[in-house]
Amino acid sequence: MRRLLYGLSALVVALAAGTVTVPAVEVRPGSATQIEDLVTLDTAVTEVNGSYDLLTVRIVTPSIAQALLVWADGDRQLEPRSRGLPDDVDQDVFRRLQRAQFSRAFRTAVAVGAGEAGFDVEVTTRPVVFQVLPSGPAAGVLDVGDVIRSVDGTPVESAEQLVDVLRGYDEVRDVVLELSAGDELREVTIRTEELPGLDQPGLGIVVDTIPDEVDLPFDAELGETNIGGPSAGMMIALTTVDLLLEDDLSAGRLVAGTGTIDGEGRVGTVGGVAEKVSAAQTAGADLLLVPSEQLEIAVAASDGDLRIVGVSTLAEAVAALRDGVA
Repeated sequence: MRRLLYGLSALVVALAAGTVTVPAVEVRPGSATQIEDLVTLDTAVTEVNGSYDLLTVRIVTPSIAQALLVWADGDRQLEPRSRGLPDDVDQDVFRRLQRAQFSRAFRTAVAVGAGEAGFDVEVTTRPVVFQVLPSGPAAGVLDVGDVIRSVDGTPVESAEQLVDVLRGYDEVRDVVLELSAGDELREVTIRTEELPGLDQPGLGIVVDTIPDEVDLPFDAELGETNIGGPSAGMMIALTTVDLLLEDDLSAGRLVAGTGTIDGEGRVGTVGGVAEKVSAAQTAGADLLLVPSEQLEIAVAASDGDLRIVGVSTLAEAVAALRDGVA
């Protein structure tokens, strides 16, 4: 009987190891997706003679057994769960936000690309609530996705500007926020609090910068996709430039890349660079463009056969393509 009980215990442990997940994720290489299949511009001058590919990663939450296998493999590693999913954010909500972020990044990227091609465009950005700390003063008042338009009557156009305004308040006080969610405008008052990790009172929220209004001189449509996040911004902008100029920028090459883009055409850092290098190599890319700040990471992760160029602006990305066919 004792032996039977031991056997049943071992079976229960084995089943648990195969089904119970751990508070960690594994970031794996994703795929390369042709951007020109997702971008439709009604004023495109030429077709892309080659391919522009955005790169993705896969975020996997392993079971205990899978985590042990990752741990035993020297070429794989586990990351904190917050790497793939912010704490206290529902997974479905997070994925919905990521897809919405991709859609907003698309509009910004097209506008920046059009500006690089010589068109007159205008982009207005705003800070958006990306996470509300459950024990913070904004809990129950602000929702993920709320766009913050002003603080105490002062308009704010970026997450950085919002932080700068709040840093000017060095004591606990009431803060009036003007918000928008879709077409709805509302005003709320929140009293700041002392929060762990901050040297001054805060609201207890995580914010990001999004395009709030994008004025394009032509129609641009984004195709159906489940891809989320802003990291394809630079490549979408580059595709837009190629479509709007008679120059053959891609020149028959498979150009892969990753990097956010802001309204000024600056390329920002992204996650999963090493995994995206692997995805680019698997796709057979001729050239990989990455944020300049992450060039060393990309080069270290490559097999040495892929040409990798670091860029800090869209203009530098365009120059890198022209330099490759000079």
